[in-house]
Amino acid sequence: MKTHVIQLDPNDDVTSVRDKMSWAKSERILLVFPPHPRILSRPLDLRLLQRHAIALGAQLAVVAQGQDLRLIARDTGLPIFPSISSAQRHGWQENPIPQIYRQRITRLDLLQMRKAAKPPEASWRGLFGFRFAFFSL
Repeated sequence: MKTHVIQLDPNDDVTSVRDKMSWAKSERILLVFPPHPRILSRPLDLRLLQRHAIALGAQLAVVAQGQDLRLIARDTGLPIFPSISSAQRHGWQENPIPQIYRQRITRLDLLQMRKAAKPPEASWRGLFGFRFAFFSL
């Protein structure tokens, strides 16, 4: 399976990484962190990236050397690899989508919404006699 490798720069933030991820057209995205990462060091950052990858329909994995980042990625549920070649050689575990992302979206019936937006016309407005009397005045 094809893997899109994204080399992160020391000055990348969540927005720039999400933009780079949007350009990926493969089912697997591999984020390669610099040796001494000062970026995306919060669990929230990796969760946002994971959510964006799920929205894109892709799997996300991390190549990181720092122990702190590896622990955060493991807690988030992302696969962690020591190098790019090992990520491409070994199969990624099919991680189920976490429960927080599995919220059911209730789809409303469009016909009911249309009827609610346009209330029915009053019955007296359709009577011929009333209309004739009104317009003759």
